[in-house]
Amino acid sequence: MIGKAQHRAHMAVLRALKRGTLVKPDACQSCGTEDERLEGHHYDGYEDERRLAVLFVCRSCHLDGHAQERARLARER
Repeated sequence: MIGKAQHRAHMAVLRALKRGTLVKPDACQSCGTEDERLEGHHYDGYEDERRLAVLFVCRSCHLDGHAQERARLARER
């Protein structure tokens, strides 16, 4: 289940894409692959002021990004 801030961030990205104020690239912004559907990765959190701070990445890079974040948080504990 996603939280309210995460849902608002996802909806803000969808609205920005529809309006054209945010443009999805043709390739993953992490590895450069053009063969996969791209997902928006909120790399800086879901707060209102950062909700459009996204990288468009392939599924593999998206999962890697979350794994790296979990590892970083575990090290900080």
